[in-house]
Amino acid sequence: MSSSKLLSKSRSISKCRNKHFSIHSPNTQVIWCDECQNNAELVNKKYCGCCGSLVEKPKSYASLKKILNTGIIQHKSLIKCWTSFPTLEPIYAEIIMRGGLVCEIPIKYLALANENRKPNEIYPLIEKHLRIKGYKFTVPDKEELNVSCTRCSTELKITSSGLIYCPSCIKNVENSEKLLK
Repeated sequence: MSSSKLLSKSRSISKCRNKHFSIHSPNTQVIWCDECQNNAELVNKKYCGCCGSLVEKPKSYASLKKILNTGIIQHKSLIKCWTSFPTLEPIYAEIIMRGGLVCEIPIKYLALANENRKPNEIYPLIEKHLRIKGYKFTVPDKEELNVSCTRCSTELKITSSGLIYCPSCIKNVENSEKLLK
């Protein structure tokens, strides 16, 4: 029983012990504590070092901002049309990011992000409706082989249907065994 009391006391000290730090203090993680009303050292990445209360870091919406900015650029005309004639049924916009990430969001929330009124109030609402669909991969139509043609010694290529051909001879070869070295 005494060990559980000690744990609860160390985590919830009700009084401020005035152990405050500057935001420029070297080698210390400092965060704003609402109970102390000052900057305090962060203990175990979630507790105030001064009063022991649970401190939440402000959430950064950097990745959401990137996705929304890309979506606004990609669907600028759709957003403009939707704002002039909004619909009750949700219209989904597909956002394709640079790395191949594909996200889906209702156009209503892209229009909200485009207004730029108060982003810190809008981003938690938008984040609930953003859905990651997956990744987009492209498969080339023609694939190169590491085998050369016996006639002209250029590299053979293969189509998606499986036909092997020489691009310089421009002849589809059905019996690929004759051309392979």
